[in-house]
Amino acid sequence: MPPAAGDAQLPAASGQSFGSGPVRVALLLPLSGDPALATVGTSMANGARLAIGYIESNATLDDNITLVIKDTGPTAAGASQAASQAVQEGASLILGPLRAEQVTAAGAVARAAGIPVIGFSNNSGAASPGVYLLNVLPETEVRRSMGHAKGQGRRAFAGVFPTTDFGRIQEGAFRQAAADLGLNVRRSTIFRPKRKPAP
Repeated sequence: MPPAAGDAQLPAASGQSFGSGPVRVALLLPLSGDPALATVGTSMANGARLAIGYIESNATLDDNITLVIKDTGPTAAGASQAASQAVQEGASLILGPLRAEQVTAAGAVARAAGIPVIGFSNNSGAASPGVYLLNVLPETEVRRSMGHAKGQGRRAFAGVFPTTDFGRIQEGAFRQAAADLGLNVRRSTIFRPKRKPAP
């Protein structure tokens, strides 16, 4: 179990740290490996730095956290390793990672230690007890889109979904929204996404 929030005896943390508050928060992001993911991860890390800088420069806001950024790379194993490190270093909360399989892996580590996770995946299948998602979920997105189309007079729909876990969630959200909104599903098709060639 990590030290209690505010404990001055927290161990040293590896990774970039920002802020000087007593509560340690780990931010798990893909900063290496897949260049497209690393670009997103770097942007999010920069946003976190700006937020901490704003808190530190504003006398009316309490500086009560220290944020430690940890690189997950693009894999679930990397996320699990980063989460384990965060637990050992006394994190009270884990933010991230970005992708569903990484959130699931980090969540398993954090849950065993009693630490909550707020992941950034939009795949509702990654949520579980103690693992929360901060994103627009497909159930909300699909319902809102179909509701807008219904408002424009559309009544019949077709859907095309990938044969992935996220695609199955999207298709379920599509069918549920259609039923709830009284819309007609004419066709639902699945496709197998092309695999990226090995580098």
